[in-house]
Amino acid sequence: MPVWVDRQGRQAGPVVTTPLAGPTNPRLSPDGTRLLLISGPAGKNELSVFHLDGRPPLPLTQAVQILSASWSPDGTRVFFAANRVGWGTYSIPSDGSALEPQAIQITPADLGAVPLAWMPGGRMLAAGIRAGAAADLVTLPADGGKAEDLIRTEYAEDSASVSPDGRWMAYRSTRSGRPEIWVQAASGSAAVRVSQNGGREPLWSRDGRELYYLEGNKLIAHAVKNEPDFSPGPPAVLFDQPYFHGSLFGGTAGGPNRGFDVVRSYDVAKDGRFIMIPSPTNPTPGAGAAPGIWVVQNWSEELKAIK
Repeated sequence: MPVWVDRQGRQAGPVVTTPLAGPTNPRLSPDGTRLLLISGPAGKNELSVFHLDGRPPLPLTQAVQILSASWSPDGTRVFFAANRVGWGTYSIPSDGSALEPQAIQITPADLGAVPLAWMPGGRMLAAGIRAGAAADLVTLPADGGKAEDLIRTEYAEDSASVSPDGRWMAYRSTRSGRPEIWVQAASGSAAVRVSQNGGREPLWSRDGRELYYLEGNKLIAHAVKNEPDFSPGPPAVLFDQPYFHGSLFGGTAGGPNRGFDVVRSYDVAKDGRFIMIPSPTNPTPGAGAAPGIWVVQNWSEELKAIK
């Protein structure tokens, strides 16, 4: 089960007490009072909301597979990509007031959108997946409509996070020949490379003063300067422990531009503590089953069925 971890990597107890099989995608709500988790076997994932005050969890929906989920900026809805009747993008109220998620219709119809974060003005930032192509970053209205390319290259761009003030966007890109973390202005600018030895799953601190990412089992932090321009400080290794990290979907065959990274495997609270998921080699006493390995087959082919 997810655990609280301080900046030195010391575990400080479970985040939730409900036994879970294969929890992934921990996402704290905007107000920090609830935790969104995907759990269960790959063949039947469940998306649930956990109140951090100890109330029973609230199941939102089940699907054959749920890739990634995120909160709306006001915390009233949850957006996610899932295989229900073919792959699609959905939203559902976070308070359990609806039993069935709402499908988000996207154009062009052959584009799969995996919700990641939110841009200034309320547009959803998503990983855009097209058949036979590397992942790109796109934006689209929360209620569906035409997707607009934000970053579309021959390389893979995904796993994006937007700074709390909405000015900066951090993302994973393979433009250097391997996955690295880059930052650019949300309004558009030249990108700045941040990581030096590979990186994935970028995440901003709640006050926007630090940028985190994973380098293997290392959690890296950069103090950042945002005025007038973005400037990262030197990297600092907060801890180096084998916690569970998300899988690269779509495989790696064909070089560094294949596959896409959309599942964030950690989060950070306002007080600076991290939510991490123990792995089989770094277990938590009394925890439930360790996270499994997810394999997404025929993603490109199933995208053709999205309407």
